[in-house]
Amino acid sequence: MLLSQPPVEDIHMPGAWYDVVPSRTSDPITLDDGEVLDVRLLSPEDEKALYLFHENLSDRTKFERFHGVILHLSPAQLHYFTHIDQHTRVALIALKPSEPSSTVKTPTIVSVCRYDVIPSDPTVAELAIVVTDAYQGRGLATQMVERLFEYAKQDGIKEIRAAMLHENVRVHSLLKDVAARMGVEVVETRHANADYEEDEVSVILSA
Repeated sequence: MLLSQPPVEDIHMPGAWYDVVPSRTSDPITLDDGEVLDVRLLSPEDEKALYLFHENLSDRTKFERFHGVILHLSPAQLHYFTHIDQHTRVALIALKPSEPSSTVKTPTIVSVCRYDVIPSDPTVAELAIVVTDAYQGRGLATQMVERLFEYAKQDGIKEIRAAMLHENVRVHSLLKDVAARMGVEVVETRHANADYEEDEVSVILSA
């Protein structure tokens, strides 16, 4: 799933991102098989964890996320993805709980779900969701998207758009299922270029 990226020189870090949305503390997520994952907002301190998360994705999952081959995230990309204001750019991460005896300080991210508000229309945002391969098909993506949509509604977002490969039927089904559970409308359009067919799915959160 694709999210547009501004030039690196446009990137800025909010002064106190953690004070912007103090009410957005997330309850853990329970997967279909009973495993429990921690969920919280992505922070600037998560650059290393995000790098490792991307490194552990299969090439196919990376391609579905970026619609191209991005084997490794660059320092500029890591900065851009983690330094966000949590209003116009919002990102949730799901984490494997740390073992009490573990000395590893870097958290293990297993999913990232985010939206970026479109600059030309503050009521419309673009969505991206990626789940590490070992956690796909276990109910994680559905719960992450539902939670993010609730945040979007709080921020006055009326429409969420997601660009995806036409063959990515899992994300098509995911968004239709979440929209049905929320009782909102889904609109689909298809685009084509020289390399692949791409669909855009819009979830209308409010009129």
